[in-house]
Amino acid sequence: MMFATALFLALIYIVSSQPVLRPWANAFTMTQWQYFGLQDNDTSGDFYYKKQMSYMIYDYNKRSYRDDYHSVRGPKTNASSCWINDTLYIINYLSDPIQCQVLEMGFGMPRPDWFVDATFHEYIYLL
Repeated sequence: MMFATALFLALIYIVSSQPVLRPWANAFTMTQWQYFGLQDNDTSGDFYYKKQMSYMIYDYNKRSYRDDYHSVRGPKTNASSCWINDTLYIINYLSDPIQCQVLEMGFGMPRPDWFVDATFHEYIYLL
């Protein structure tokens, strides 16, 4: 009984504590599965999670950031995002002709420590 109480209190402490936020590495590549919120399927009336795969290439030293992503389930997506200086380019390969959206952001790509001083609000659970 005492062990169960101690375990319970330890779990409450862990869940309620702030995570240690560490900066990203200055350069890395990452493959990521992304799941989006529950959506209606207009054809069958069922529900599903939109799922897409993302391949990210990040190099802060060279000021280069690229993210290629495509859908695996749900509405079709096939695009790339590239950050050059203060401009974000989003290329949509599914449009005919291919379209490039140009966004003048007024700031550069995220620094490796962009979130370290942030206030943590809640956990995002990954599937």
